Amino acid sequence: AWIGVDLVLFPGYNLSVALICDVSSPLELNSDLQSGHLSLSPNLCTIVDADYVVDISQIEAAAVQALTNRTSGRLQGKGVFSSEFLACLQPRHSIKEALATFGVKKSTTRILLVLLQTPGSSAPDFKRVNPRISGKFEDPLTLCKSCNREKISQIYGISNTEFKGFNDGERAYVLSVLTRMSASLLMR
Repeated sequence: AWIGVDLVLFPGYNLSVALICDVSSPLELNSDLQSGHLSLSPNLCTIVDADYVVDISQIEAAAVQALTNRTSGRLQGKGVFSSEFLACLQPRHSIKEALATFGVKKSTTRILLVLLQTPGSSAPDFKRVNPRISGKFEDPLTLCKSCNREKISQIYGISNTEFKGFNDGERAYVLSVLTRMSASLLMR
């Protein structure tokens, strides 16, 4: 199922996000997206390796940062939302590292489809899109239960000692990721 996320800092902009598991051919799916076979704009839609995403707020933060970079003229890449979005997920904001980490690989089995809807654009017909995607649609709000914490901790430099004294370890983990995403922006 797809969920919608209103980007409050950018009125009229929304995200549609789907979590798809048991994807058998992620590179073919990415190729279909890039060639327009999925009926989604490849400039406004990206496929993310879901193993590296702990919570939907991580997706929202990266999207807001990508739009902020676009409006302030501080783009990392060619100005395409999809590559800028991936760079904003990466703690060092490197597009090359972001593609290697968050982009789909042959071994990827869980993906997030992230679609940016701009003001005035019509919503995509997901009934036409969904059958073209081989895999099982899951609830994107369950990312924390199925993400790869070892991989995420390595990418973001998170240690287990950070969570001592927290009653809600899941929330503390999400906050650690978001803190590193935002702190890296201050360091550039």
